Amino acid sequence: MGSWVVCDQGHLPGERQVGAFGILVTAGCYFALGISGAPQHLQGITRVGSVIAVNTDLHAEMIKRADLAIVADAQAVMPALLRLLTEWRGPNDVGRSDD
Repeated sequence: MGSWVVCDQGHLPGERQVGAFGILVTAGCYFALGISGAPQHLQGITRVGSVIAVNTDLHAEMIKRADLAIVADAQAVMPALLRLLTEWRGPNDVGRSDD
């Protein structure tokens, strides 16, 4: 799944776009890495239990929506998040979405 920007730039197909006119996410936890929180994207995550957001903008709408907000560059934070997920779930489980 991805934002409008990611899909518009061709990094993911349009049918993977999160938002009011795309995918409505139902998940226990949603990682928003570098997502500012456009209204359409926020509509797409209304069924999410918890949001962990990483963004450099303290005033971004996704940071306001987040249950846990990290004000930093997502590119700098991702390696640490992946390491923690690997330690928590095990190296063969990171990336699975069947929970």
